[in-house]
Amino acid sequence: MTKIKKILFFGLGSIGTRHLKLLKKNYNYEIYAYRVKKDEPNEFVKNIYDFDEAVKIQPDIVFITNPTYLHINTALSCLRAGIKNFFIEKPLSHSLENLDIFSEEVKKSGALVYVGYVMRHHPMIKYLKKLMEEMNQNIFYTQTKSSSFLPKWRPGVDYRKVYSSNRKQGGGVLLDLSHEFDYNQYLFGKIKSITGVYGKISNLEIDSEDFCDVFLKFERNIFATIHLDYFSNIDKRLIRILTFKEEILADLINKEIIIDSNQGIKKKKFNFEINDIFEEQLKYFLDGVEKQSKEIDNLNETKELLEKILEFKNKNKMITRK
Repeated sequence: MTKIKKILFFGLGSIGTRHLKLLKKNYNYEIYAYRVKKDEPNEFVKNIYDFDEAVKIQPDIVFITNPTYLHINTALSCLRAGIKNFFIEKPLSHSLENLDIFSEEVKKSGALVYVGYVMRHHPMIKYLKKLMEEMNQNIFYTQTKSSSFLPKWRPGVDYRKVYSSNRKQGGGVLLDLSHEFDYNQYLFGKIKSITGVYGKISNLEIDSEDFCDVFLKFERNIFATIHLDYFSNIDKRLIRILTFKEEILADLINKEIIIDSNQGIKKKKFNFEINDIFEEQLKYFLDGVEKQSKEIDNLNETKELLEKILEFKNKNKMITRK
């Protein structure tokens, strides 16, 4: 059994800092951070500016929360330095480069890799998961929508300078908002195919795609559409599920699920804070590391999902208004 003592961070942007603060609040670990710039220290951690020095501390876990395009090479370097437990923020990577090599070396080393799709710990998604298991073969069609305004994501930060805006760094809705693909798989089973369109059609000053409208077919013969965009002033996060007996609408922004059937309309309200979801995710991951449980290792699943998304992206040309 692993006894966690030391944690090393690579990347302390918005998501890395969130995980860091929750770890400091709830656990008593030694926490370090590998930093590239000496003018950006963090008061909550011990800052290290040399990679070799960072891995010499022999961390029990690394949190890879740097920009998407750095994930795999960072993880590969850590794996080769002897580190065995990984939390990699979603998505796994921006491309397939070195992905098979990393996967093979993980397999040989026996390392645990958890890719952080936090929405699987969302109370409403978990509630829907139970409903889907009860309904089994009755589901035939679903719609998912995630709309938001990229410049509002990180207050005080120029949206044009973050990786979300940069296609080469893994930005764009297909990967940046891939939570929606992941929790669709969690709810409805493995995705068989992805078709549709994606492109850059707004006035946002970015070179990554700002929307997609895709059609999914699942191996269970369920059909679905997913809409994602960066340019909506009104935030929306909706899941609509149709069965042969009822219609279910989950509004993740307003924290409500409505079920409409022949028996009438039922409404269920949820009460939670965003940090509650991240705290549950951390507990799930840390408990899994302590027990060395393969249950938390989702590398193969997230690798397959990334491959499907990139296959769709590479087969289709990004459309524009020009």
